[in-house]
Amino acid sequence: EYRGFSGAESRAAVTALRAMSAAVLRCLRASAQRFRSPTISVNRGMLTHRLGRMGTPELQERIANLMRAADTGIADFEVVEETDEELAVRVARRQGAGGDFTPQRQTRLLFRHTCGAGEFTLSLQDESEGTQQMFHLAVSVLPALEDGGVLLADELDASLHTYLSAKPIQLFQDPVTNPRGAQLIFASHDSALLGRVQGRDVLRRDQIWFTEKGEDGSTQLFPLTDFKPRKEDNRERRYLTGRYGAVPNVDDELFMAALATRVDSAHVPPACPRATAAHVDRRLKEGLFSNVDSPERGLRESAFSSFVKATPRNVTSQGCAHVASRFLRLSIPRSITLT
Repeated sequence: EYRGFSGAESRAAVTALRAMSAAVLRCLRASAQRFRSPTISVNRGMLTHRLGRMGTPELQERIANLMRAADTGIADFEVVEETDEELAVRVARRQGAGGDFTPQRQTRLLFRHTCGAGEFTLSLQDESEGTQQMFHLAVSVLPALEDGGVLLADELDASLHTYLSAKPIQLFQDPVTNPRGAQLIFASHDSALLGRVQGRDVLRRDQIWFTEKGEDGSTQLFPLTDFKPRKEDNRERRYLTGRYGAVPNVDDELFMAALATRVDSAHVPPACPRATAAHVDRRLKEGLFSNVDSPERGLRESAFSSFVKATPRNVTSQGCAHVASRFLRLSIPRSITLT
């Protein structure tokens, strides 16, 4: 119960707050622009809509400048409409397949690269995933900054170096580049964004929230400020050591067992008995290391022995050798037999 309110009044206040929160969320969903990593999904209709705004030479030049600044190797780009001949070929192909088809002229992007040998162009689909990600970010971020809107970005850091994923965030943080107070709400798995990048804090302490999945599958959202962090804290290191929670609950034994029981039929017999670590060490060492010269042989023997001792007892001995060989870059001889 809220202090100074009765039970009924508290329940009424909670109901009102929930209704207000729902209304705010509906408005946010209606007004916010959405960005998803192109590695996950590319909405062609949304991209075409945004490309239409690039008819403004100033905006197109700003996007080109951002791509040049990101060290993508792109000198410039242009939006090209398909020709009458291309449209006719596409219409004929679709009509030959049957069904109704209303032709609409399509647009495509061509990126101009410069190098020592001259110039060449690539389509958006031919660019690397990192370059595609950076371009989609530029197309989404710059209009949001210009209009003062809200941008929702999922997987902001996908296929990007930390230096590059930090830059759009800094554009929203700087009042010079964000005079209209646009807001960026994003999800990321890059823990480096919690700290300093190129000597600057990427986010303030009150801007960081974590999500943690519960055993029932629900997700809990909680802020960094719950932990009362100090300004001098190394937030990235504290997060990676589990101080804040919100880290995957990785089962190392299950991971090892899943890898170790994977059988390669070209090298490993389909049926292998179970064995202790000492048995695997004794029976397989000679076969695995017979083709390795000294002194490298001694180093690899030591590494293999340590690997075997750390392997769960319920892992098949041949499977253990198979995984060890992959980690140590060795090949499993066909002549190995286990009894």
